Amino acid sequence: MAKGPMTVTGFIAYAQGWGGLYIRANKLAWRLIDAHPGVGIKNRFGIPDVPERVHWEEDFALEVGAPGAYDYGPERCSWLTHQLTNWMGDDGFLRRAECKVRRHNPEGDLLFIKGQVKRKFVEDGRHLVEITQEGRNQDDEQSVVGSGIVELPSRKLTMGALDGVRVVDLSRVLAGPLCTQMLADHGADVIKVEPPMGDETRLFGPPFDEAGDAAYFTALNRGKRALSLDLSKPEARAVLDKLLADADVLVENFLPGTMEKWGLGYDDARAAPSASHLLRHFRLRRRRPARRTAGLRRGVAGDVRAHERERLRRNPERCGWAFRLSITSPDTWR
Repeated sequence: MAKGPMTVTGFIAYAQGWGGLYIRANKLAWRLIDAHPGVGIKNRFGIPDVPERVHWEEDFALEVGAPGAYDYGPERCSWLTHQLTNWMGDDGFLRRAECKVRRHNPEGDLLFIKGQVKRKFVEDGRHLVEITQEGRNQDDEQSVVGSGIVELPSRKLTMGALDGVRVVDLSRVLAGPLCTQMLADHGADVIKVEPPMGDETRLFGPPFDEAGDAAYFTALNRGKRALSLDLSKPEARAVLDKLLADADVLVENFLPGTMEKWGLGYDDARAAPSASHLLRHFRLRRRRPARRTAGLRRGVAGDVRAHERERLRRNPERCGWAFRLSITSPDTWR
């Protein structure tokens, strides 16, 4: 963090904002000096004036041995805390701050403040970080040193109802990912397994984010970890087996029979040491011929506009939002 160049205007502005110990004018100044005569130091006209003139009168500053009109020491303390609060963000809490002023910052100086994490520790259930700080001027002279203790949020301090539950998410597009996102929002550790080309919704844009993912995808997959596996290959299924060994929940929305073909069906998942739930999201039509059709599109408009079903059976249309999949996800995660 850089501060400066120092100016007399800046010194006065800080004094005005800070309040200043002895800065008074007119009647208030005379009352102060009358009550505390030692406060008044005569200026070149022989008139008693406040000692804080060292911050804006160069001759007076030189007279007391300073290199020129210089800043207020407390301002440097505020700069150190400024760096700490910038670093910790809105969710952090500054528990302690210390500051030691080493030299004057005269008019014209620049100050460069650096911080370094010294240690991380837990105390009384709080997750804390100790930071050391140092400020040096443009000539690399040390001007100020300090330290701070910052409390940062931790998953251990913000446990949800599902903290400690691990979910393996094999689902794609909408219904399954929305369900597992709700699980993640409540503290579950969700591991999303995507095919090599990624979840289709990564391309459902615009808009796209800086990583190239569509907003559709990011709106359904926050709070998850992810990896890519081609589950048609035995070596990829071996990796999945290791994930399932520590999993509590498996969510998938493949066509019926796909998981059984890979040896990962309901009975196989139930046989895993800790797996307790297998959740499936697929098209709910169990009668032929639709029982094996994929149900991952945004929806055929005939599903929600029954009076046009005959026409739409010949010319299907995509409706604006997958209403059915959206409402089944909350029911599933509950």
